[in-house]
Amino acid sequence: MGRTHWYLAALAIAVATSLAIVIARAHGPSSAVQASSCNMSGYKATDGLTATAAADGLALTWVGERGADLRMRLAVDNGQPIVRELAIRPRGGQWATLGRNLSPEFGVTTGRRRIGFDQLNPYREMGTPLTRELVEREKWSAFWDAPLEVPGRALPPNTPDAAQLNKLLDLPRKPEEIKRATAVYQASGCDVKTEGARIEVSYPGLTLGVFSGRLQFTVYKGTNLVRQEAIATTDEPSVAYKYEAGLKGFSTDTQRVRWRDTGGDWQKYEFGGTPNKSLVALRARNRIATVEGPGGSIAVFPPPHKFFFSRETEINLGYVWYRKDSDRSFSVGVRPPRRSRGEVPADWRAERLGECAYQSGGSLRRR
Repeated sequence: MGRTHWYLAALAIAVATSLAIVIARAHGPSSAVQASSCNMSGYKATDGLTATAAADGLALTWVGERGADLRMRLAVDNGQPIVRELAIRPRGGQWATLGRNLSPEFGVTTGRRRIGFDQLNPYREMGTPLTRELVEREKWSAFWDAPLEVPGRALPPNTPDAAQLNKLLDLPRKPEEIKRATAVYQASGCDVKTEGARIEVSYPGLTLGVFSGRLQFTVYKGTNLVRQEAIATTDEPSVAYKYEAGLKGFSTDTQRVRWRDTGGDWQKYEFGGTPNKSLVALRARNRIATVEGPGGSIAVFPPPHKFFFSRETEINLGYVWYRKDSDRSFSVGVRPPRRSRGEVPADWRAERLGECAYQSGGSLRRR
């Protein structure tokens, strides 16, 4: 029976108005929108933080920073949760729409967790028997490991007990250990819950490779923040993972991406080039990328305490990204990099997680 692990991948979104409050061009509604029901039993109406269910979805409104009003409309389209609208209204101003028909997306790469040979050396020196129980317990404290490196490092035949140790650790690694998947949704409704000064909206029916669970949005009274996360479990043993999280569907006609580089200078991309086959990582200062439009801005960034892990070097490796999906739309999001330096190589055999313990995709808890 494999251990069960919690998987949590998150994207934080901050919205802000610009000086010119102009409603962005709206996309037409999808004909595939389905009637959905939301369980409101966990919801409690609070001044400045409300949720309203309708036949075609859910509307969240709350008071943000400096007295601004924020609104997010959620719906389900063929099982896919959709952000129908993100909008903001400054105190005394007009509503500005910052995004329409945005699709949450998650991708995951999984491998197998193993203990390092260096971790076994103290036990060997003390004469402690190397058992599967010991390996299973101690491998979760490993610092050096590279589950995406195939075939990986096995002990050479002339090493004492090499055959026994390689068998115990199931080395060398195999290509079929590495799996990649994108999120698939089969939502028909949602659960709405009030927790203090926040509202959580969960959509069950999420499948992400070996993980299954739910998609969740959280909004917070008094802030302009929205948290988007995938929360799921797996019964597969020894799972190591990395993820990408984002929002898809921003308009190239009215919006662009801006960020500060590591030197503090502003950079921008206005999507005049060809579509991207894969995401474009940005080495952005403060790990923030901003979608700017005529009505305001949306900033995306990783939740710091759940996202980061120990490294031997402190180098900005590119934690936010954009991707031009077509001539009319683009996506933005966050990611943990797959290597300690440089970008993801085309050859998967060169991929590795580098000098880190690799529960880096978010919080990984065992039970």
